Amino acid sequence: MLKKIILLVLSLLLALPILAQDTEATETPEPPFYCPNFTDASTVERTSYYMGEGAAFLRSGNYDAAINAYGCVVQQIDPNYRDAYLNRAAAYTARREYEEALEDYNAAIAEDGSFAPAYNNRGIVYTAMLEYERAANDFDRALELDSDYSHAYINRGILKAIQGDWDGAEADFQQAIDVAGLEAIVTELRDPERDPEEPIPAYDVVAARAYAMLGTVHSARALADYNDYILLNGGRADERIRSAAGALESRFQFELRFDDGSWMLLASFVES
Repeated sequence: MLKKIILLVLSLLLALPILAQDTEATETPEPPFYCPNFTDASTVERTSYYMGEGAAFLRSGNYDAAINAYGCVVQQIDPNYRDAYLNRAAAYTARREYEEALEDYNAAIAEDGSFAPAYNNRGIVYTAMLEYERAANDFDRALELDSDYSHAYINRGILKAIQGDWDGAEADFQQAIDVAGLEAIVTELRDPERDPEEPIPAYDVVAARAYAMLGTVHSARALADYNDYILLNGGRADERIRSAAGALESRFQFELRFDDGSWMLLASFVES
């Protein structure tokens, strides 16, 4: 059953690159960029305008327009502008145009090889492309550059879970909780003597996903244990355990999958 879980976890990611493999491996020419505004303005003003325009389009989900705006920056204004590459890569990633996203992340890293979030984001693209070793290397590099980067711990943990390394995944999720200081927050919120009117302490809300990921790994292990029990007991197995196993299996098929794209944490570089 553990193998079944791993196959379920892999199934969506396996589907993504297949479409790309069916297309011809021809070099795509750089698209023309439409950049009619502020043509007489300074480089700083033009860059600010198109970065802001790109940010608005990216937030609204208009990825074509966002790609155009950031393209105006790196193709016509400042070819060394790191964050334009990073934001355009995020737009390409949202459209599942992974090769284009990789090109932009590579360009951003070439401009600034010490920026941990760029490696984190590129690792997500490699994960979607099933390039697991490269993805792991990128998450490792992000954490070498920033050992308190909780999002990279979570992403690396998800990658390990996809590959069936439950112990490694748990260790990374716990490390994310530790570096984000979440256990202290949880302890405070659970204090029965805490004043309910007292404001909740500030914390990284996104990093709290590490708890959800830990629960998912625990559920996977529980499902494996339940099915071992059912295998050993056959028709004598307790129906309550059968029911629990069925519920967990349904969750892994439809709810708790690691590979549905919603759990990995893409760093944001958007400038307003």
